[in-house]
Amino acid sequence: AYTHTHTQVYTRYCQLGNHHTTTHLDSRSWKKLVMESGLLGGTYTRNDIDLTFVRVRTRQSNTINFEQFLQALDEVAHRSHNDINQVIYKVATVNGPKYIATQPDLVRFYDDKSTYTGVYARGGPSYDKDGKITLPDLVNRANIADPRGVKIATRKYAGSMSNP
Repeated sequence: AYTHTHTQVYTRYCQLGNHHTTTHLDSRSWKKLVMESGLLGGTYTRNDIDLTFVRVRTRQSNTINFEQFLQALDEVAHRSHNDINQVIYKVATVNGPKYIATQPDLVRFYDDKSTYTGVYARGGPSYDKDGKITLPDLVNRANIADPRGVKIATRKYAGSMSNP
């Protein structure tokens, strides 16, 4: 009754969060597998997921191997009053693990460019021809710069004074 797809599903969930481990399944990955395969519901609850894992693992270990995984599937079938073949089919057809990341909300001062202040409100800093800011350019106070930080070669002041 156990097919090759169980081994593939087991291996995929073993690698969840740790791509080096392909032989042992931890509690978090077991819970994700049960929830994504649709085994949760009816008489099989979230508490039963953890209880099943604790029952089949060895006392010293926090992970289960493939044989213990098959025992856990048998216990899921018994607790949910389903046939073992239905449980196996649900596990074999799962398309996981699914990675779901949180999406950030809009941040007013980051996303709305009309709220920018200072140099960035005027177009951002300017760079030299290589696109790099060098230390001499950064500490040079001899030349006057516009609000964007661009050096002004000559600027006329009141009267006839000029500053290079």
